[in-house]
Formats: sequence, C-alpha cells, structure tokens
Amino acid sequence: MKIVIERTYFQRGLNYVIESLKPSALIVYGATPQEVFAPYQEMGIEILQFDSEFMQSRKAVNA
Repeated sequence: MKIVIERTYFQRGLNYVIESLKPSALIVYGATPQEVFAPYQEMGIEILQFDSEFMQSRKAVNA
C-alpha cells in the first residue's frame, strides 16, 4: 500500500482482527511488508504469503 492513510487503516484493522480472533496463522494474498507483519510473526502467528497475479506477472517479466 503506497498511500499512507490506506496503510494506516489497514494496520488498524489488522490489529483489531488479531486482537479479536487471536489466530494462529494469517493468509495474505499479495506483499507482506516486514513493518506491517513482523510484530505478528514475533507473537508466534504464522504468515502464509501467496503472490497476487500482478506479482506473478512481474516475476515472469523479470525472469
């Protein structure tokens, strides 16, 4: 997320979900920036990341 306010909303929402549901794992479709997801990994939550179609297409172009 490049727009700062959108990133802030996402982080607040993610934090609310984590506190409410207390998951053992998160499935993320797209990028998993360390500044967003590292605190949850430190809590012992497994982060399962899958590339979006855009990310997959960029990898194919760069290969």
